[in-house]
Amino acid sequence: AGSKCAGIEDRVDHMRGVAAARAAQARAKLGSHALECRQAEAPIEAELRQRAMQLSTAQAKLAQAEASRNELQLQASELAESLARSQAESASKAEGCKYVEEQLREELDHAEETRWLIKGHILESRKLEPFSDCEVGAWVTGPCSKQCASQGQPGKQLMKREVVSPKGTDFLGQLSHGCAHLEQQVDCNDFPCPVDCQMSEWSEWSGCSRDCGGGEQYRTRSTMRVGVNGGLPCGVAAETRACSIEACRRQCELGDWTAWSPCSRRCLWGNTANVGFAQRYRPVLAEAVGSSGGCPAKELRSEFRECNPVQCPSDLADLRCSADQDIVLMLDGSGSLEATGSGVAKDAHFAQQKSLAKALVENSMLAGTGDRGVRYGVVVFGGADRPSVVSPLSGDAAALSAAVAGAAWPRGITPLGQGLAVADEVLEASTGRRHATVAVITDGRLRSPLGSAAASKRLKDMGTRLVFIWVQPAGSAASEAEAASTAGAMCGLASSPCSDNVLRVQSWDQLVPQVGRFLSVLCPVAFSH
Repeated sequence: AGSKCAGIEDRVDHMRGVAAARAAQARAKLGSHALECRQAEAPIEAELRQRAMQLSTAQAKLAQAEASRNELQLQASELAESLARSQAESASKAEGCKYVEEQLREELDHAEETRWLIKGHILESRKLEPFSDCEVGAWVTGPCSKQCASQGQPGKQLMKREVVSPKGTDFLGQLSHGCAHLEQQVDCNDFPCPVDCQMSEWSEWSGCSRDCGGGEQYRTRSTMRVGVNGGLPCGVAAETRACSIEACRRQCELGDWTAWSPCSRRCLWGNTANVGFAQRYRPVLAEAVGSSGGCPAKELRSEFRECNPVQCPSDLADLRCSADQDIVLMLDGSGSLEATGSGVAKDAHFAQQKSLAKALVENSMLAGTGDRGVRYGVVVFGGADRPSVVSPLSGDAAALSAAVAGAAWPRGITPLGQGLAVADEVLEASTGRRHATVAVITDGRLRSPLGSAAASKRLKDMGTRLVFIWVQPAGSAASEAEAASTAGAMCGLASSPCSDNVLRVQSWDQLVPQVGRFLSVLCPVAFSH
C-alpha cells in the first residue's frame, strides 16, 4: 500500500506541478503586461515631473518679475511726481527770470541811450572823429568732458571767442564798450547715461525630461539689472535643448559569430539516429532599450551544422569515453517508477538506472586520482527529502560502483529543480578546462517546471551541457499527446539542439542495451583522444 501511495503521490504532484506551471505562466504574462505598462508610464511620469519642476521654477521667476515690476512702477510713479513738481518749480522760476530779464533789458537800453548821448556831446564839443566799440568773433565750442551725465552730473564744455576789433586805448577808447568775456564754461551732455542690462550666469542644465525618444532640458538665468536710457536690453532668461534623442525602441547589439562548438554526437548509433550538430551563436553585446526594444532568443541567433555522419562501431571498446570531462548522472527516484507485474521487484526500474550508470562507468577511461580522463558524479532525486549525492566527482571505478550499488530508491515526488541545483553543487569541483555534462534519467513526470527551468538555465549559462534520457513507452494517442507535451517541456530544459539532448527510450530494460547510444552523445569525438 505504501508503494502505491508513493506512485499516486508522484502522479498527483505531477498534476499539481503542471497546474502550478500554467498558473505561473499566466502570472508571468500578467506581470509582463504590468511591466510593459510601468515601462510606458515611467517616461511619461518623468516628463510630467520635469514639466512640473519647470512650471514651479517659471512661476517663482514670474512672481519675482512681478514684484520687480511693481517696485519699478512705484519708483516710476514717485519719479513722475518729482518730475511734475520740478517742472512746476521750473516754470515758476522761468516766469520770474523772464520778468527780471525784461527789467534788466530796459535798464540796459536806458544806459546805452545815455552813453550815446554823452558820446555824441563829447564828439561834437571837441570836434573828434567817431569811435567804435570792441568787437568779438563767434563762440568756438570745445569738447565735452563727459559722454553723459554720470551720477547726475553733466559734463563741462569750454567755449572761446577771439577779439575782432579791440577798443582804443586813448581818451576816446575809454568811452567805447570794452570787450565782453572771451571764455565761458557751460554744461553739456546733460542726459542720463545708458545702462546695459546685467544678467546672472546660466544655471546648470536640468535633467532630461525623458530617458529616450527625445526629451528636453532647460537652464535659466535671472535679471540683476534692467537696461535703461538706451542701454543694451536683457537677453532671454531661459534656454532649452534636446536630449536623450536615441530611440526608445533600440534593438540589442549582437557580436560576431563565436567559433563552432564540438560536435554533439560522436557517431550515428543505429540506422535511425540523427547526425550530430556543431553550434555557434552571436553573443549579446548591449541589451535592448525600452519596452518595445527586443533581442532575438538565443535559438534565433544560433546556427547549427551537421557533423560526424558516420556509423558507430559495433564494439563498445571503440566507443569508450576518454575525454577530460566531468559527467553528473541524475537517477530518478520518484514513486511513479514503481514496476508492476508478477515476480517483478517494485524498484526494478530504479535498479535499471543503476545498471546503466555502472555500464557507463565501465565503458569510460576514468581519471583515477589525476585529472586526465572521465570523472563521474551520481545524484538521486525523489521524495520529499533533499536530493542525495550518491557520489561526488570521482575517477575511481571501484568507489563509483560501490556508491551506485548502495543507492536506495526514495519514492515520492520528482523534485527535478532541486536535483539540478545539487548537480550544480557537485560540479563546483570541476575545473574550467574540463567539459561538464549533466545527464538526467527520468520517466518525465517533472515537478515545478518553472523551478526546473531556472536551475537548468543556470547550468547552461555556466557552459554545462544538459542531456535528458527519457523513458517513455509508446502508447495510445492520449498518452502520446501527453508525451509530446512532456517532450516540449524537456526540450526547453535541455541544451540545444533538442534532438541531440533529449533521448527517448521505449522501456526501462532498454537502458543498458543502448549504452553505446548514450556514450555516442555524452562523449563527443571532439573531446576524445
